[in-house]
Amino acid sequence: MNQQNPIGHLYKHLIPSLANIAPEKAKELQELLDKNKITFVIDDRSKDMVFFANPADNSITIGLNALERLWARAYGYVNLYEYMTKKLLADPTITDFDLTDPAVKPGMDLLAWTVDVETRLRRPDLGDVSWPIDLPRPDPSAAKDTLENAADELFLCTVASILHHEVGHVQLGHDPRTLPKPTPGVRPEDDPQVKEANEIRLGWEKEADAWSANWLLDGLGEDDARFLKRVLGSALGYLWLASRNVHTGRWLRRHHPPAWDRIYHNIKHHIPDSPGHPIWLFVAYVLQLHLFSLGQHPLVSECEHPETWVNQLLDQVAKAKE
Repeated sequence: MNQQNPIGHLYKHLIPSLANIAPEKAKELQELLDKNKITFVIDDRSKDMVFFANPADNSITIGLNALERLWARAYGYVNLYEYMTKKLLADPTITDFDLTDPAVKPGMDLLAWTVDVETRLRRPDLGDVSWPIDLPRPDPSAAKDTLENAADELFLCTVASILHHEVGHVQLGHDPRTLPKPTPGVRPEDDPQVKEANEIRLGWEKEADAWSANWLLDGLGEDDARFLKRVLGSALGYLWLASRNVHTGRWLRRHHPPAWDRIYHNIKHHIPDSPGHPIWLFVAYVLQLHLFSLGQHPLVSECEHPETWVNQLLDQVAKAKE
């Protein structure tokens, strides 16, 4: 396998993931893409997360390099979820999980590498960011019941969810060229024009989030396997943002909703009365892991439901910005 391109075999699936994630809407999607003349551009230079729609030509840009770290997160989180679920099924009272256990350590080491790379991205000397040769990696021949295959599936679901967000921007006509222009000579923080533009952009991001989630989840019962797979993909995209922000100290600009809000509201909207749905446990495990790695130990023993647990953890993530 090419050491320099560990996820190269997945590239051919990136754009098709838009249709593959919801095949029942494939014809409708193609009509939408054709109507808006949407095209896709590949960025193979930037090391950071790159997904954006350009209203000038309705193109959507996909950055390749950060996708290695998205796959690594998918693998690590699936590994963590499987490990903790098995432990809890064997002993529902267990509260102490050994993340050096061989059953989960490879995934945790891969996550540690991912976070380390992301914290170094802004340094003048980035250092070696190549995939560690001794850690799990994508495998084109992975069997269906392997963690590698599960990571592939979750990875592509997440890419599809993010791309649908960008398609939503195009479909909804979100065009920064229509925004109020900054007032000459006025500091941005004091300029009402800038404030109004930021508020409009914030609304656009929420609208695109909702458009993507509705496209993927509307019409599916919450017990449907397709629902769980798609909502996991959506959640992973927001978890990628939130955990990266916490570790790097870099937060999105004022016209993007906080990632922790996006996690909760976009899940809650589609399962308003299911505080015990498995997606809440998945999100809770991931958030708890990252907070522990930062030396934070939120008390969650009195939480009645996984959703309540997630709420408490998201409060901790929000406080990490302060």
